[in-house]
Amino acid sequence: MITLNNTQLNKEYIITSIKAENSLKYRFYDLGLYKGAIIKRQKSSPLGDPVSYLIKETVIAIRNVDAEKIEVEPYE
Repeated sequence: MITLNNTQLNKEYIITSIKAENSLKYRFYDLGLYKGAIIKRQKSSPLGDPVSYLIKETVIAIRNVDAEKIEVEPYE
């Protein structure tokens, strides 16, 4: 299983699960991150953390420590 922080630039992935405590999980849900959602890595900040992702026509930034809790697989 691939985690969100290990994805490739400009490639689409589908979220398969979120392994986070409830407060963080609900924050992800508010951002549109839930099982079955399509997400694409956009670019990294100059130091590599956080990373911007495109989800539902919205760009969001997620820290790598949080992105490790989101499992994805390539979207074909």
